[in-house]
Amino acid sequence: MHLIYKLFFIFYTLILALAPYKASAQPDKPALIPVNSLITHQPPTNYHVIDEWKLITSEMNLDKPTDVAIDSQGFIYVADTAKRAILKFDPQGNLVSTWFGPNKKRLAHPARLAIDLNVLYIADRYEAIIHRYRLDGTYLGSLGERGDEVGKISEVMGLCVDPLGQIFVADHNRDKILRYDSEGHFLSEFGEKGDKKGQIFGITDISCDEDGNIWVIDFNDRIQKFTNHGKFIMAWGKQGDEIGNFNDPEGLAIDRNGVVYIADTQNGRIQRLSLANTELTHTILPDIAWGNNNKQRGALRKPTGIAINKNGVVIIADPQLGKISFWKIPNDVPVLQPK
Repeated sequence: MHLIYKLFFIFYTLILALAPYKASAQPDKPALIPVNSLITHQPPTNYHVIDEWKLITSEMNLDKPTDVAIDSQGFIYVADTAKRAILKFDPQGNLVSTWFGPNKKRLAHPARLAIDLNVLYIADRYEAIIHRYRLDGTYLGSLGERGDEVGKISEVMGLCVDPLGQIFVADHNRDKILRYDSEGHFLSEFGEKGDKKGQIFGITDISCDEDGNIWVIDFNDRIQKFTNHGKFIMAWGKQGDEIGNFNDPEGLAIDRNGVVYIADTQNGRIQRLSLANTELTHTILPDIAWGNNNKQRGALRKPTGIAINKNGVVIIADPQLGKISFWKIPNDVPVLQPK
């Protein structure tokens, strides 16, 4: 009998020891979601797709939308590499106009877009040139000269304009970022090829923030931050499919609050990164990632372009699915706890 009681006591003790521990509530801290619990193949329930554009009219389909930009009036500009043109839509999705290159010649490969005030900049990847248009469609000329020497462009894959109106162009082949003044005159360039921090290799996109810093993504599967004169500030990420890591990221955008959006292309998702503090030694905490690699509504396969409008709606270009989608993100998004 004593043996039975002893066995029962041991069994009861083991049950208590293995029972899940319930932590006390901490209302003063943001809600945390373990990274491993996030199912990145389905959009989180507190994110929702507002709209998708693929078939615009019976005559005009989006084919391979590579990048997207939005002006202050809500008009949306889509770079379609298959059509070799720029399509302009009003905020309701009606096609307003189609822009080609100079003399109505089709663009070679319109890869990136940027808007500054009343000017649309178009990066033509293989022509290694930047075209400039007024937002009414008037052609203003181009900047950049093709070549492998200092101050010239070999293959352009990134484009942004800083708050001072300076234009930054990423040369994918030369691993350089070129800086031009607002009139298109070359000023300087920076970049050292490699995979160490502060080095770049195969730039796929860049973005300028409100402080004039330049953010860079490349074949090193990471994001880096530089001053506009090329001084290295920080780096984040590595190759992988975990939250906070990347697999051939090809799109980059920064909203007015400094939140960074990355098209994690081969992982078929968007990651949204926010700064933990304002010190240069800060870390970046991934607070969302979404997408799902199929053709259903809200799906992402290989997103490459991102824009954010003044209301915080995220617009995503996915050339593999031939569409752009619109995502609304609530203000009370929970913070992901990184590994």
